[in-house]
Amino acid sequence: MKKQKFWRAVIYPHLAFALSITLVATCLLIYSLTNLESSDMFSIVSYALSTYALVVWCFRVPSLIRWILRVKANNRYARRWFDDPRLRTNVTLTGNVLWNVAYATLQLVLGLRYRSMWFWSTAAYYYCLGAMRLMLLRYTAQNQPGANMGRELKYYRACGWVFVPLNLALSAMILFLIRQNRGAERSMVVAITMATYTFASLAFAIIGAKRYRKYHSPVLSASRAISLTAASVSMLTLEASMLNTFGTEEMNENTQTLLLAFSGGAVAVFIMIMAVYMILRANRKLKELECSNGTE
Repeated sequence: MKKQKFWRAVIYPHLAFALSITLVATCLLIYSLTNLESSDMFSIVSYALSTYALVVWCFRVPSLIRWILRVKANNRYARRWFDDPRLRTNVTLTGNVLWNVAYATLQLVLGLRYRSMWFWSTAAYYYCLGAMRLMLLRYTAQNQPGANMGRELKYYRACGWVFVPLNLALSAMILFLIRQNRGAERSMVVAITMATYTFASLAFAIIGAKRYRKYHSPVLSASRAISLTAASVSMLTLEASMLNTFGTEEMNENTQTLLLAFSGGAVAVFIMIMAVYMILRANRKLKELECSNGTE
């Protein structure tokens, strides 16, 4: 009985202790990764504490899920957030538009300052993303998704057409990424953080694309397509940074260039296929709506 209580206390410690040990383990792990010359014992302690913190939170996953479900069921703001796709879309689009325009303007200023096509192509890419999201935001701010199928299909088709110049800007980015080695070398912690953020963004984009299909709203589908495109491009820039950070000794420059060219080409082809699909699908659906309205 005492052994069971002991192991239960070890695996399910008090929440304050779990948070404290996680904070300490994170700080020690970051220090050991950024200071590789530190002693082996210090690294072992940081890895052991990190492993223990991970195990503790893995065992807490079921209780965390139950807590989230209780909050979702009992809190009116949480219920509104989860039950209102229009609200989630408006909030997400607003944040993304502000970020895209701010970052694009920064890249434009840098391009004017350094006369670099890399910055100009990056600015064009983010301006295209911001323009598409702003166009969708203007619609969702005034209309319920799925209420006007004809108008939504036209927005959906317009986003498909905007993907064409966006793909040109992306192609220029890929060209300079390969020729000028724009994937900056970063510290291990920064590279791992970038990888975590990028994979999380890609996962959320894929999950969102599948979840929003049930609403049968072309505007919501277009919003998810934009998020999926942004996540794919983030994967490409992450690959360039990872190759420069970790792959300088393991592979030569020609191999890195070949990998980036293959990945960049795959992303560009994926975006172009998605653009063509959106345009053709919208045209077909619009013709079906016209035929159904004409027969009524």
